[in-house]
Amino acid sequence: MIMPPTADCFNHIVAFEVSKAELVVHTLPADRQQRIKNSPAAVRRLLGAEQRINHKFGLGPLLVVCEATGGYERHVLDQAGRLKLAVHRAHGSRTRLFARFNGKAAKTDAIDARLIARYGLTPDLPLYTPPSPEQAALRQLRQRRDEIVQMLRMELNRTEHASLPRLKSSLSRHRTWLENELTAIQAEIANLIHNSPELSRKAGLICSLKGIGPLTAAAILAYLPEIGSLSKVGVAAICGLAPIA
Repeated sequence: MIMPPTADCFNHIVAFEVSKAELVVHTLPADRQQRIKNSPAAVRRLLGAEQRINHKFGLGPLLVVCEATGGYERHVLDQAGRLKLAVHRAHGSRTRLFARFNGKAAKTDAIDARLIARYGLTPDLPLYTPPSPEQAALRQLRQRRDEIVQMLRMELNRTEHASLPRLKSSLSRHRTWLENELTAIQAEIANLIHNSPELSRKAGLICSLKGIGPLTAAAILAYLPEIGSLSKVGVAAICGLAPIA
């Protein structure tokens, strides 16, 4: 059995400090930094250049590191996957703790990028596994479903305090539209799970547990894609349910 590599194997680190429009990139062992546009083409050019440098100087296995930044890191993850590069997506809380451990109180994009690169040298960092197209679609649909539920709750709260007929009519129309959207989104989620053999199999197993229905199963599949591939202890830790001494 071939075990996936961990960060213990990597000598060449390409770290990204991510923002909406720009990426600050720090590389090790060169200890070099540059800024590029946060776009697929710019990221691909940079990673391709790093691959050529790696090959020319024999730097060994290359690891791409970035923080989870509300989806703005997607170009880094996508392009690294297309180039078949190992990637670690770091949690911001861990990199902040790493900075505190190293006595770094100042916070700028340049400082953060270098810290993320040094963090990438940490042994045994888990590698990012890109979701399947079905998994990615399910997560987006489930997030939209949750947003609609939240908007419905807000409109219901507003209805309780509305006194003008015009406002009541507006709120009623919007609630009707949201309810129709919710029904359509939930039907699309059910259809997606039904037509995916892997998601359907997992949903069936999850729903076999007493008290769990299709909506909860869809949430677990959307937000906990690791389920079925980790031990129960590992899954509990990811969910924040594992008791810590």
